[in-house]
Amino acid sequence: MSVTVRPIDQYREETDCLECGSDRYTPVTDELPDTDVYGEVEEPFGSMRFAFVRCTACGTVYLRQRVLQSEITRFYATEYHCFKSFDERGLIFKTLSRVLTRSKVRTIEKLFPDSDRRLLDHGCGTGTWLDLLRRSGMNWELIGTEISRTQVEKLTEMGIAGHVCDDTTVAQHVEPGSVGVIHLFHVIEHLPDPIGGLARLAELLKPGGAIFGQTPNIASWDCKLFGRFWSQWHVPRHLVMYTKDQLRRHAEAAGLEVRAIKSSVVGATNWAASIQKWWTLSRGHQYGGLQSGALYPALTVGMIPLTLVQSALSQTSDLDFVFVRGR
Repeated sequence: MSVTVRPIDQYREETDCLECGSDRYTPVTDELPDTDVYGEVEEPFGSMRFAFVRCTACGTVYLRQRVLQSEITRFYATEYHCFKSFDERGLIFKTLSRVLTRSKVRTIEKLFPDSDRRLLDHGCGTGTWLDLLRRSGMNWELIGTEISRTQVEKLTEMGIAGHVCDDTTVAQHVEPGSVGVIHLFHVIEHLPDPIGGLARLAELLKPGGAIFGQTPNIASWDCKLFGRFWSQWHVPRHLVMYTKDQLRRHAEAAGLEVRAIKSSVVGATNWAASIQKWWTLSRGHQYGGLQSGALYPALTVGMIPLTLVQSALSQTSDLDFVFVRGR
């Protein structure tokens, strides 16, 4: 199903449901400003407000009115948090990143469908995870893709193959059927057509290859607790927000087999960011982004026990998933 998009003006567009195409919906949030400011965003973009809605036909939660995708790079300044390496975030995050990298390596190694180890990190930012995987000693062929030319240039400076593209043009740079694993961490929620995007990425996989990713979970305790102050609304960059059921439906609609969808302890970072966001904005101050503030690393560590309990009893604010292409 193609996504129906209509221009609102020269800067914005409106879309019907990204899953079923229905134009019926109910509000999920009020109109939210971009509070995750990374440098100056010129007007009229800086003053725009955005609201998530829920499709009354299938339940998909999405941003109905959004920035034209030809203009969205305005909201991905060089200071964007995903473009910052873990080494730049202090000792706590540098240490946590090494632990997470070892976990990723164990998971990814089991997902390759054959002896050929070729991994694509789609939406790789500056190549933070690719660099960590390489430094872990794994002899894998690594490729990164990103919409920002500046970030791809940084990637290639590290000696890793990189391409400037999105999900609609990635096949011009990566041969279909040539990749064993696609790393898709906090990317699917940014895709203007997530089902179509997953289907296009699936074509790059070898038979039996896997998409290994992570995305925010709006069924989490912290989303309900913090409401409009939850860190993961992240407008206007996030275009669709997931629950486990919705994520499963989108993967299956893209022709993929769902191997796993589970809560991640990494959700501790969202507790930390949401606490900071609530505290800063409720006092009338400007919030500096998802990973701003000197207390953010310590808050993240402090929230890990709560996130472990949350994972055991319910769902954390991040979902890890594995989707597999059929053989």
